[in-house]
Amino acid sequence: MNRILNNKRRNRTGATAVEFAMVSPVFFLMLFACFEFGKISMVEAFAENAAFKAARHVVVLGATVEESFQEAVDTLAIVGVRNAQITIEPSTDGFIQNEIDDGTDTITVRILIPMKDNLIVTGFFNDFVMEKEAVLSTERFRNNAD
Repeated sequence: MNRILNNKRRNRTGATAVEFAMVSPVFFLMLFACFEFGKISMVEAFAENAAFKAARHVVVLGATVEESFQEAVDTLAIVGVRNAQITIEPSTDGFIQNEIDDGTDTITVRILIPMKDNLIVTGFFNDFVMEKEAVLSTERFRNNAD
């Protein structure tokens, strides 16, 4: 009986190497895909948080657009986001203005992140651009008596 088992073991000497060669590409593809989707999820969460924090910062009386922009940049820098486009649009009745005053109704912070510059393994999502936006109403007092 032992002789039969030993013969079967001798016949499978390269089977492990062949099985590993067949399974390893799929395994590593799935491993790298997990890394990529994890990075995308993390960048998405930080982009959404950065847009909200920047909008929340600028709606308070006395805040400036430059401070809000820097708040978004600092939040995105935590995860190392590169080449993000951040736009902050104070609007009064649909018109874009350069500064925030008592007539500003809403603040819109839009962040565009090209994923080809921000992923671990490039090639899977080269054309994907993540867009996050936060729109908040301002907290300024409007004196309508004038």
